[in-house]
Amino acid sequence: MWQIFIQPLIEFVLPLYKWERAKKNIQKADSIIRSSFKLFTGLKINTSNEVVDLLSGYNFRQRADLMYQVSSQKWLCRRNGIMHKFEFLPYSIRQPLNTNKINLCKCMPHELIDYLNTSKSLCAKCGVPNSFNHLKYVHNCPLPDLTEILKLSKMYQMAKVPRKQSLEVIRSVIKGFLSKMQECIKIQKNLVIKLIS
Repeated sequence: MWQIFIQPLIEFVLPLYKWERAKKNIQKADSIIRSSFKLFTGLKINTSNEVVDLLSGYNFRQRADLMYQVSSQKWLCRRNGIMHKFEFLPYSIRQPLNTNKINLCKCMPHELIDYLNTSKSLCAKCGVPNSFNHLKYVHNCPLPDLTEILKLSKMYQMAKVPRKQSLEVIRSVIKGFLSKMQECIKIQKNLVIKLIS
């Protein structure tokens, strides 16, 4: 939904983004674009920029540079009275346009968002976020992080099967990890309650 409704609106900002020199304005634009993705997906506000960029598959700076280069090539063709063709673009421009990137959110269930959001909740015992490293090294609860989940689901993302079927398989995998995470967090809460009482 974000790629259909919001991403095209961002494209209008990118020419200005390319020429903006104030770092503060660029950071503000980055923040607004990422916030819109978090809002659409339901990700917590403290989700890292790396996670948002990975899931959205949208690199603002790279896209702004690409649009600038394509527009420059089109303008040169118009100025010289030549009809612009894709083949006229230099390889450095054509290559990023040709890549068929996998849409990481295509067959991802909402449980992935719950999984990532739960990893941002505070540990009742330690008072720090329940990150994957924290759960693994402090509470002996090893769980795959987002990168590992994406590797596990890649085969199902690329499978030539109906989307619903891929979605259900990935959902069942993530649900197992989510249950394990929630159980570990619940145990820590119960330990704190016992210590208090």
